[in-house]
Amino acid sequence: MVAGQSRLHAIFELEPGTYLLTDFLVRSFRCCVLAELGLDSRPELWPDYFGRYRRVVWRRHSPTPPWTRRPLRSPRSSACR
Repeated sequence: MVAGQSRLHAIFELEPGTYLLTDFLVRSFRCCVLAELGLDSRPELWPDYFGRYRRVVWRRHSPTPPWTRRPLRSPRSSACR
């Protein structure tokens, strides 16, 4: 989704338990989130970090970033680059 501030505000009002992903986090989720929080080695911590979230919204910076044309790997299976 490409959205401005007012649309994001409406999204959070509708569902406060929304986890917002940016292009950067989508590309680097394994390294920047999973590895840094220790979730790759301690998956039992998932509920502690993400248990209150009810949905994920990807806020894209452009309508169709070129790297989205290739399949994204699961954060648990992709290697850090």
